[in-house]
Amino acid sequence: QAASKPPDMQIGDLQQAELLISKASALPGPAHWSEMHRGLLHICNNEIEDAVKCLTNAWRVEPTDPTILGNLAVALLYNRQAEKAISILEDAIKQSPREFLTQTIVGHLGSMYDLVSSEALARKATMFAVATRYAKDDVDLSPLQP
Repeated sequence: QAASKPPDMQIGDLQQAELLISKASALPGPAHWSEMHRGLLHICNNEIEDAVKCLTNAWRVEPTDPTILGNLAVALLYNRQAEKAISILEDAIKQSPREFLTQTIVGHLGSMYDLVSSEALARKATMFAVATRYAKDDVDLSPLQP
């Protein structure tokens, strides 16, 4: 069965974006930035396995960045690794809930539970209990409500 494409995206000039990322990579600064953005470019080009590789590399360099984690989870989902995507989100939240209970991560996790988990209600209930204890006041937890 052929891999399905990610949803169509509104995209700009990918060649120019690639050029800018290459130039920025040569500058001093955080290495994870260029890897993350290369991964996003790979998603735009439907090169999902390459996206997973880049985003995994970025995550290894900067394992405290919720933006990288969210992007990696989406790439894994597109790569038909939904359980792995759910697992990395759950693990990050359990290890550092105050850092990873962001609106984006909560939304991704709730949607992934609904899409793929036969135990969605139980998993949501477990994560909702963690989230209600640690989430900041401005995070809408409704995607995790069972």
